[in-house]
Amino acid sequence: MFNCVLCDSQEWTSIGLCTCCSEIGKIIACYDAEHVLDTLKTVYLRDTEKCEKKAEVETEGIKTRSQKKSDINLK
Repeated sequence: MFNCVLCDSQEWTSIGLCTCCSEIGKIIACYDAEHVLDTLKTVYLRDTEKCEKKAEVETEGIKTRSQKKSDINLK
């Protein structure tokens, strides 16, 4: 059985990529690979300080700008 060469999924097409990775390939064809990689790093990879701040907000219930006044009063 063949696997996708990018994500190792067991789904495989004649081009060697699964359906999902084929879609990623279409996005890379519209933009260049470096631009897509930079975007993925920006969106999905966070530095340690940002991760710690997010954890602090989630555990301590710090009021964020996105909360409504009614949400704050319920806590």
